[in-house]
Parts: sequence; structure tokens; C-alpha cells
Amino acid sequence: MLMTSSIALIGGALAGSAAGSAAGSALQRWPDGATLSSPRRSRCDACSRTLRVRELVPVLSWLLQRGRCRSCGTRIDARLPVMEAASAAVAAAAVHVHGGVRGVVLAVGAVAVLLAAFTDLEHLRIPDRLTVPLAGFGLVGAALLSDGVGETMTAAGWALGVPALLVLATIACRLRAMPDPIGGGDVKLLVGVLALASLVPGGPAAVLGLAVLSAGWFAGVGLVLGRITRGHRLPFAPSIAGGYLLVAVVPTIPAALAGAVIPGMGG
Repeated sequence: MLMTSSIALIGGALAGSAAGSAAGSALQRWPDGATLSSPRRSRCDACSRTLRVRELVPVLSWLLQRGRCRSCGTRIDARLPVMEAASAAVAAAAVHVHGGVRGVVLAVGAVAVLLAAFTDLEHLRIPDRLTVPLAGFGLVGAALLSDGVGETMTAAGWALGVPALLVLATIACRLRAMPDPIGGGDVKLLVGVLALASLVPGGPAAVLGLAVLSAGWFAGVGLVLGRITRGHRLPFAPSIAGGYLLVAVVPTIPAALAGAVIPGMGG
């Protein structure tokens, strides 16, 4: 049993680091309109030299090269090893906690939300090439792994109902010449996130609650410190990602939140 658990941890970490490496490439290429398939081989952005296999080992290569290209000495973006290490950690945790296909599916979602968070922090937008596939993946995954038609319908209700309500709220705000309450990329991201979170009992509500609480806290602190002003556009994907990662890795969180809101409900 212990050996099986260790194998799951190691396998999840290795797969997560590889996925994180691909996500790191997407983080660099997507803003410029490039894709993961073009160029097909990874290369240094400064000298255009094609990287060797030994230079593509997640985290380790960056550390051994001291964060610089072997040829020209240009600094390699530190976000890459951070993405790789974070993806390895959350993927290993998800696979270890949930096991089997469910753990793998939740781990894929974890890497995706990390990419969404990093992209939103830097560019204040989340590309459709991430949110649309994640939405499809989440809905299909929830349908296949849910226990019966009832759970499948509940997952679809969360994944499609909440974003639909947010779209209506946005339309209402625009009609009143008010700022949008949430960005379109965030709404699309929530489809896949809430679908995947439904694989954890109470997951969708917990993700939403944690996301709103953390976003509100950061906004409040920013206002008090004078770092942001009213109407300032803030990235919401990091809060969504944080809520999802906590729920995916610590599945007891939804029950604990419910117990905090309604005494006795969590236990």
C-alpha cells in the first residue's frame, strides 16, 4: 500500500512537472500569438539556439544552468521553474489524495488553473485556447466520473448555471453604464473549474466562496494601502485557481466551510 502511494506521488510529480513545462511554454508563447506546436522545438528567445534534451529537464535544468542560457548567458524566465515546481506539487497531491482517474483529471485541472492565474496576473486576460478546452474537459470528466445522472446534472448546473448568471449580471451592468462585475475570460474559466470541482463533494460552492473571499480580501487591503482605486481592474483567475487548488488537494475544505457558515453542518 505504501509502495503504491509512493509510486502515485512520484508519477504525479513527474507528470505534473512535464505538464507544467508545457504550461510555462504556453505562458511565454501565447501572448505573442505563437502556439505550442510552432516552433516545434524549444529554443532560446535571445540567441534562437535549439535547446538540447538535458536543458529541458523541469526545474533541474534551470537550477544547473543558474537560470541562464548555456550559449548566450541570457536570463531564463524564472516563471518557468516556478510553474514546473508548482504543477508537480499540485498534481502529485491530487493524485495522492483522490487516486485513479479522478485524481488525474483533477490534476489536469490544477495545472490549467495555474496557467490561467499566471496569465491573468501578467496580462489581465485568459485566452480562449485555455478556457474553452478546459470547459469541455471539465464537463466530459464530470459526466464520466459522476455517480449517476443526478450528480451529472448537478455538475452541469454549477458549471453552466453560475457562468450564465454572471453573463446576465454583466449585461445588466452594461445597460446601466456600470463596470463589468467580472471579465469574460473569468466566466469561461469558471465553466471548467466548477465542473471539475463537482468531483469533490461540495466542491463548486467551496471554490466560489474561497475565490470571492480571497479576491475581496486582496481588494480591501489594496484599497486601504492605496495600491488600487475603485474601478481598478483586478485579476480574478488567481483567486479562482486558489479556491480550486485548495478544494482539489484538501477535499475536507468544503465540509469545513459549510460547518463554519452553518454550525454543525460540516460534521
